[in-house]
Amino acid sequence: FGVLIQAQLASIGVTVDLAPLEQAMFVGRLEKGDFDAALNMWRTDPSPVAGLRQVWASSRGAEIGANYGRYSNKSFDAILDSAAIEFSASKRQALFRKAYQLIVDDAAGVWLYEPRNFAAINSRIEPTGMRAYAWWASLADWSVTSTRVANAKP
Repeated sequence: FGVLIQAQLASIGVTVDLAPLEQAMFVGRLEKGDFDAALNMWRTDPSPVAGLRQVWASSRGAEIGANYGRYSNKSFDAILDSAAIEFSASKRQALFRKAYQLIVDDAAGVWLYEPRNFAAINSRIEPTGMRAYAWWASLADWSVTSTRVANAKP
């Protein structure tokens, strides 16, 4: 994606220097804020409140979570706090929409795409569970049986 973005921006006179990095160095620079822009993919916690807090909430001292861009908007934080304690699904959804709109209005990040994930498992596999954001988390606990056959046809 970086090379594609670089070429598209070059067509309008914007120069972009790419610095492909090994993962540990990339994360280290993210954590220190040592970048002008970063092309990154992030899977957040499936809870809207926790996921938004991880990536967009104002840092609390040295703790930035995954808010590598150091985005800070007190209105966003307040809306997120209200959403966390709201019991009405429709009101909660409206609060999340307001929170996301603030991120968009502030141009805190640019979403390039959102991957759609799906899973298929052979009927002989017995998973112990799957997390929406990390299906592999309990992979070591899965088992395979030779006798289990679902919807077998003669």
